[in-house]
Amino acid sequence: MASEIYRAPVLNNQKPPRSERKHRNSRWREERPGMSEAHLECVRQLPCVICGKVGRGDPHHLRIASERGMSVKAPDKWAVPMCRIHHDEAHKVGTKVENRWFRERGIASPMDLAAALWMNTGDIERMARIVSAHRGE
Repeated sequence: MASEIYRAPVLNNQKPPRSERKHRNSRWREERPGMSEAHLECVRQLPCVICGKVGRGDPHHLRIASERGMSVKAPDKWAVPMCRIHHDEAHKVGTKVENRWFRERGIASPMDLAAALWMNTGDIERMARIVSAHRGE
């Protein structure tokens, strides 16, 4: 019976390129609550929450958000704006000390910041004021 199962030929024992592979949970990731590409686009336009640098930033998905799992990032509603330098630095920090990392940089509650940004999605000016307020400006 097992010999009757068709298996696609594999050349040189290599997997297809990542762009051609679909994760079995990819559809679930797109459909789960709190995911919004429009929100991420708004967050990209905001100044870095750490240094205030304005420009095309990176949304950092808070790893301290409880809505994640193995190999699953937090939903987009838990994204905060960061420049590339601070985003890379934040990823070097372990999940357990992420909150402390933010506090050491003057951000008392990154979860409150992310929630406020999510509630004001689409209003870039208001979102920028929220980031400034959390930076203590």
